Amino acid sequence: MITLDDLALALPLYFANASLLFVMRRGLLGKLHRMDRPVCEGLFGKNRTWMGAGLIVLVSASGYFLLGKGFLVLPALGMIAGVHISSMLKRGMMMKESLPLPPIDQLDFFIGGAAGLALCGLYFSDLPMMMVLTFFIHLISNVIAHLAGLKDVWW
Repeated sequence: MITLDDLALALPLYFANASLLFVMRRGLLGKLHRMDRPVCEGLFGKNRTWMGAGLIVLVSASGYFLLGKGFLVLPALGMIAGVHISSMLKRGMMMKESLPLPPIDQLDFFIGGAAGLALCGLYFSDLPMMMVLTFFIHLISNVIAHLAGLKDVWW
């Protein structure tokens, strides 16, 4: 059963993932976007950038700090690893970068973040249910973002 502690533990991961949409994809960094570069376009594609990785670390670590857990960086690094591994998987399958790969696209950041949390000694009481919840939260929020004109695709 999912607890309030589980939800609190997941919130920084969710906010960090959502920040990519609002800050990176919507160009809220202004001229800084012109300086951003892909981490390694050949392995991960053009959408996995240095500024995106930095934003994930900043938002996630700040979220855990506000929750009184300390300035945790490992969950953010896990998130980054998760999305980069899924990008490599897609490229290995010769998939176009923008095509969906459910449920990987909805869970890559969360699985990586949960692994980073575990390295910090923090665990979800019901990880499988949190993954199911995360899948649906991610899917529904993406559909809403698409309908609101924040995303070009619904996934």
